[in-house]
Parts: sequence; structure tokens; C-alpha cells
Amino acid sequence: MINKKTRTMKKEILLLILIFLILSVVFLIFIDVGKRNMTNPQLMQETKSYSFSSVFSGSSHFLAIKDDSTLWAWGYNEYGQLGLGDEENKDIPSQVSEEGDWELAAGGDFHTLAIKKDGTLWAWGLNEQGQLGLGDDKNRNIPTQIGEDSDWGKIFAGKFTSFALKEDGTLFAWGYNEYEQLGLGDKENRDIPTQVGKQSDWKEVSAGDLHTLALKEDGTLWAWGAHGYGQLGLGLLSDTSNLNTPSQVGEDVWKSIAAGGIHSLGIKEDGTLWAWGDDRFGQLGLDSDPETNSYLNPQKVGLFTDWKALESKGIQSFGIREDNTLWAWGNNKQGQLGTGDTENRTTMERVGEDNNWKMVTTGNYFTLGLKTDGTLWLWGGIEETK
Repeated sequence: MINKKTRTMKKEILLLILIFLILSVVFLIFIDVGKRNMTNPQLMQETKSYSFSSVFSGSSHFLAIKDDSTLWAWGYNEYGQLGLGDEENKDIPSQVSEEGDWELAAGGDFHTLAIKKDGTLWAWGLNEQGQLGLGDDKNRNIPTQIGEDSDWGKIFAGKFTSFALKEDGTLFAWGYNEYEQLGLGDKENRDIPTQVGKQSDWKEVSAGDLHTLALKEDGTLWAWGAHGYGQLGLGLLSDTSNLNTPSQVGEDVWKSIAAGGIHSLGIKEDGTLWAWGDDRFGQLGLDSDPETNSYLNPQKVGLFTDWKALESKGIQSFGIREDNTLWAWGNNKQGQLGTGDTENRTTMERVGEDNNWKMVTTGNYFTLGLKTDGTLWLWGGIEETK
């Protein structure tokens, strides 16, 4: 016979089991929602009281410049690429040095470049290939000045390469050069900035994993480096030979470019979007036959004629139109496209409904967006740590 005390104990046990099951379900829902939310742009709460003017990224680290010209960094830091004096990862933005005089930044895979308002050039992070331009192969974990010149105007970072334009339009390159992606006529690495050719009319550069794109002041497009997937846009496909000096891509006039890992994007002067190179993950946005892996010449993407900015790294692509809407396509396994799921896109898709995007920058797993109100938004990396 069951006494009253035993019945009470059973009720308490059943109640505890019920509470446990409810909490377990809530926990699973919380985790699922957290993952699902990171496939959409999320306001970075740690930064909502600040106003930022520009954003940049490496493969696994981010950089942002505030309106007061201070530089902030966070993410992966094994090689000191955050410039904070250590090799500790950071999951919230941390200020780089005390100075408030930063003008531009750029992130390679594991290194960082920056220009100050006085035109001086600085670098830190991984330096095994000489990509810091400091004359050696030693890593740095704090900003270190490159040379003494103070007439640097723009910087661009590839996987293990670095490029910079001076104010007079001359182009300099350094770092890894096995695939002749520095454009210097050979495949020797450089550990100091070395001028590319003798021209002084360069305007923009975008560096992929092993290839490089550049625009001149007249809007002509130039490319060099590896072209095993047609990423140079020159109708060439070769795994055994590279182009070691800049070669002009057609006769068209271009206004913006972006080099992905092994694909390329460009906006012509009429605002149309074009893509070429590898398309196995839909990163060209052409909705092509899965068996068509590469396009050797620029292909028109969609019908819009109001594109104004591009961003690409690895195998995902982004574009911003004149109405400040953000669009994405390509690899999405980590939710880095911001489309609310983890399905790849073979055609461009709008990211949310907002029309106040100013800049976007992407890494291997995460994407960082800057809105016109100065706020930072982050998404992707649903299977990664912060």
C-alpha cells in the first residue's frame, strides 16, 4: 500500500522531470533561434552608442574606424593581426593604440595594413611571406611603420599580399608572389614595397587569393596572377602558367572591382554588374549550369543598372545599389549572406528590407555591415565561436 509520503515524493519527482523537459525544450529553442538569428544581420550591441565611418576585414578578423578616427579591431588574433600587443582573440571591438588619426585600413588573411591621416603607412600581424613590408619575416602585434614616406593614399590586402597607391598614382606591391600576383615580372616574394611598372595613373586595386585586379584613372581594367579558373577575365585558363605583369581586360570603362578567392566582379560605368572566374558555389550570380565551373570572360549579371559598390572574399559576393539596398550571392554555409538561412545562392538576393547600407565587408565565415547611421551589423559564423 502506497502511503501519502510516497505519493508526494512521486509528484515532486514528476514535477522535477517536467521542469527539466520544459527547460530543455526552451534551451534547444534558444540555441536554434540564436543560430537562425545569426543568418540575418544583427546589431552589434557593444557598439550601438558609437558611430563608425568605415569597416574592413581579414579572413577572420574585423576592423572599424569611428567618426573620431580611432581604429578598433576584434576577432581571431593568433598572429597579432589585431594590433593590440598580444595574440589573444577578442570577441568585442578593442581600440588599436591611443591615437585618433587613422584614415584607412585593410585586412589580409592574417595581417593588417593601415594609413594614418599624415599619409604614413603601417602594418602588423603575420609576416611569413614579407606581407608587412618591413624588410623581414617577423610577425608584429602592434602597428609598425613601413618606411618613412608620408604620401600613401590607398591600401589593399590580399591573402598574403599587400598593395598600396601613392598620392601620385604609382602602385607598390609586396608579400607572397609564387603565382606572380604582385605583377612584378617574376615570382620572387618581396618584403618591402616595390613599384609595379612605371605608370602613375592607377586608381584602385582588389586582390584575390592568387590574382589581382586594378583600375586606372581612365577606367580601364587590368589583371595579373593566377588564372586557373578564368578569374583574370582574359579568356585564358591555365593551371601551369600565370601572368606576371598587368594585362588589360577588354576596352570597356569600369568604375568598381572586387576580387574574390578565385572569381572576379566588376561594375561598368553604366552601372551594370559583371562577373567571371569560378562559379561552383554560385558566387558569380549567373545561375549557371552546375557543370559550368568557370567563365573566362566577363559575363553580365542580372538587369540592374544602378550598382555602386562590391565586396567579395573567398566564395561569397555582395553588392550595394544606388538606393543603398544590400544584395548577396554565393556560399552561405555559415549564414554569411544574411539571407535568413544557410542555403547557397546562385543569383543575387536582397539582404533584408533595409535601404541604408553604406559598406559591407566579409571574411571566411562572418560578414560585417555598416549602415548610414554609423551602426555596425554582424551575421554568419553560426557554427563558429564569436
